[in-house]
Amino acid sequence: MDSADMAGHKDLFTVYYQTFAARFAPESEDAEHLHLKWEHSLKVAANANAILAAPGLPVAFTPELVRAAKLAALYHDVARFEQYVAYRTFRDDESANHGLWGGKILKHEPFLTGESLRVKALVRAGVAMHNRFAIPAGVPQGFRLVTQVVRDADKIDILRVISGYARPGGKRSRVVTWKLIDAPDKWTPSLYEAVLAGRLGISSQMRYINDFRLLLCSWVYDLNFQASRDLMREQGHMHEILAGLPEGSAMNKIKNTITDLLTP
Repeated sequence: MDSADMAGHKDLFTVYYQTFAARFAPESEDAEHLHLKWEHSLKVAANANAILAAPGLPVAFTPELVRAAKLAALYHDVARFEQYVAYRTFRDDESANHGLWGGKILKHEPFLTGESLRVKALVRAGVAMHNRFAIPAGVPQGFRLVTQVVRDADKIDILRVISGYARPGGKRSRVVTWKLIDAPDKWTPSLYEAVLAGRLGISSQMRYINDFRLLLCSWVYDLNFQASRDLMREQGHMHEILAGLPEGSAMNKIKNTITDLLTP
C-alpha cells in the first residue's frame, strides 16, 4: 500500500467522520469527543505502519496481510462516531460492542470498495476483534496476525489519549475516562494485583482514575511484537501514565516492573 493509496482511505474516513461532527457546534464537548476518535484512528494507523515497517516482522506477513492490517488499523474505530451520536458514550457496556458494530459498517459503507474478498474479510475481522479481551482460540493465522497489529497499535495510542485526560490538574472528560472517580491516592486492589502477577486487568473492575492507569500498565503483557514494545517505549506515554500513579512502595513495584519490561 503506497502513501497515495493510504491517503485516499484517510480522506474517505475523514469525510465519514465529518458527517457526524457536523451535527455539533465546532467548540462543543461533543465535537471534541468525535475529533478525538478521528485523530486517534489516524494515529493508530501510523502506529500500525511503524510496527509493520520494523525489522523482525514475522515472515508470515504477506503483502496481503500487511495491506489488511493497515486498513483495519485505520478503520478499527469506525463505529465510534455512530456510537457516540446514539448513546453519548464510548463505553460498550453502556451502548453496544463497537468492534462488532464497526465490522458491520464496513459491509455497507464504501471504504473497502475495490479490495479483494480476502482483504475485506481480514479487515472486517481485525476491526471486529480488536477490542476483545483476547483473540479467540482457533482463529486462523492470517486473521490473528492482522488483529494483533491493530490491537497493539490501538493500545499504544490509547496511552497517549488517557495520559492527556488523566494528567494531574489537567482537563477531564467523563466520557474519555469513563466517569471514574478522580481520587489521587485510591486504586482497586484486584487491578493492582493483576499487574504485579503479569495478567491483563479487567476494565469492569475500574472505579478510580488510577485504575485506568493500572489497566494501561497491564497492556504491556498483551503486546504481540517487539516493534510494539519499542514503539510504546519511544513514544513515552507510558512514562506519563506511571508518573501519575501515587507515590509509595506499593506503586513503585508497578513502576519498576513496567519500566523493566519496556527496557531494551
